Amino acid sequence: RKVGILPKLRQWKKPLVVVPKTENKKKEETIMKQILIAAMIISAAGVFGMPEEKNITEIRNIAKAEKFYERAVSLYSADADSKTQEEYFQLFRKAAEFGHVEARYMLGLCKTEGLGCERAPAEAFEWYLKAAEQGHHLAMWRVGEAYYWGLGIKQDYPKAVYWLQKAADAGVSQAQWRLGVCFMVGQGVKADCPKAFKLYMQAAKGGDAEAQWRLADCLLRGLGTQRDIAQGLYWMELAEKQNSVEAQWRLGECYYEGWFVPVDYKKAFDLLKKSAEQGHPSGQRLFGDCYFDGRGVERNYAEGLKWHLKASAQNDSQAQYTVAQVYLTGNGAAKDVKKGMQFLESSAKLGNPHAQWYLARLYWNGCDFLPSDRARAIELWHLGAEQGDEKSLTDLGDAYQWGEGVKKDIKKAAELYLSAAQKDFPRAMVRLSDLHLEGEGGVIKSSVYVIALLTLAAERGHSEAQWKLGSHYLYGEIVPGDAKKAVSLFSKSAEQGDADGEYYLAACYLYGWGVKKDEPAAETLLRRAVQKGNTSAKELLEKVSAKKTTPPTE
Repeated sequence: RKVGILPKLRQWKKPLVVVPKTENKKKEETIMKQILIAAMIISAAGVFGMPEEKNITEIRNIAKAEKFYERAVSLYSADADSKTQEEYFQLFRKAAEFGHVEARYMLGLCKTEGLGCERAPAEAFEWYLKAAEQGHHLAMWRVGEAYYWGLGIKQDYPKAVYWLQKAADAGVSQAQWRLGVCFMVGQGVKADCPKAFKLYMQAAKGGDAEAQWRLADCLLRGLGTQRDIAQGLYWMELAEKQNSVEAQWRLGECYYEGWFVPVDYKKAFDLLKKSAEQGHPSGQRLFGDCYFDGRGVERNYAEGLKWHLKASAQNDSQAQYTVAQVYLTGNGAAKDVKKGMQFLESSAKLGNPHAQWYLARLYWNGCDFLPSDRARAIELWHLGAEQGDEKSLTDLGDAYQWGEGVKKDIKKAAELYLSAAQKDFPRAMVRLSDLHLEGEGGVIKSSVYVIALLTLAAERGHSEAQWKLGSHYLYGEIVPGDAKKAVSLFSKSAEQGDADGEYYLAACYLYGWGVKKDEPAAETLLRRAVQKGNTSAKELLEKVSAKKTTPPTE
């Protein structure tokens, strides 16, 4: 087949030779090989005439290559020690040097895995490329992967797409889903989610577990197709049954968080255990959370920390952030500030926005183990804000609003607050409402915006928003007065221990605003607020004690 024998042999109306009968199977196989070689020689000579010396050499080389390859495969298929690995590596090399396409692919695999030789990605790439250029489908996929990741060759997404497409067209499932990834995120090709979905579907139907969980993810999130929760879960479960570690932790996370399915901590625990034991860092982290939170298993801080440390060792930044909090607070393990800071710095360096925000807070305020460094805090908040972290956006907005650590810029502060508010972050809504109330720095002065923002934040349980909105309803300056509504809002704020909420509610009890007068209740609330350092509450309490209860103004 490799030198074009079969088409010519099929043209013959008579058999080339009569195969002698023999009871010895090995003899028969030897005779058959000799007959095939003879047929190859005849074919190479154009069937008629004597063969050229060059053709004879090529035929002999092909026969040698096949012999080396068959011996190498027999050794490769067995459980091999290092000596045997070296032996089949050398046999693959000999066959590959004669141009044997399968041997070239296998030699590339040996160089990739370090089988019988040192790992050498660049050499592996060269052998894969030679096999791919000879039409080897798996080699095409390997070449595509090499270009995709930059393995032994400079990373080149367009070239990766070229080779992955060739392999995908040939039905290689690994190439199909990898090409799908390229189309999903726009690597080396224009982003096309529907195209990615189709490629995932092709590979998933072929039984590829990696493609199945990716297909499930598309269906669950509506990427490149209409959202279909039932189908998404079907494909995710199919991948999980094939022991896909990615499907195990994703499905476990669904049951843990109640995404797409009812919360079931026992199922979550069992699935996450599978992924954690197989070394999946996200699975290890969430499995550790099961122990920290006592979900699906009895609470065990030591066990939870153990699994978070395993995930941290694999550079899971969220696990590192959790471990940092454990050591810094001593909640779940013996307090160890040095270890805690190491994990926090590492998490922030890996780009975790929560760690960046938390570390910035420490640098901003300073503490007994870390001197204040506001320039460093601003730098970290900028990093978090670039990732859209709402806490970093808001704190950075505070810095620009008050001109602390940076040049004062109200407009910049408003932009940062707005970005955080759009992420449904109540504190940012309150800060933005303050700017709209004053109308400074080019920010529109608008009572409508103020009430709308405070209402949104108050509905989300933000105590400052509750008492601020309550004060507007109490005094009725930018919204129609409603003392009863004000009392309701002050009560919600006070229940959360907010000193300002306690102060305003105390004033309502003291003067009978929207509620029946109750001086003892007022005094109790005022004392709580005073203990928290509220100066307005202190002044009012002094007046109450002196029986000077003239109603205060705003």
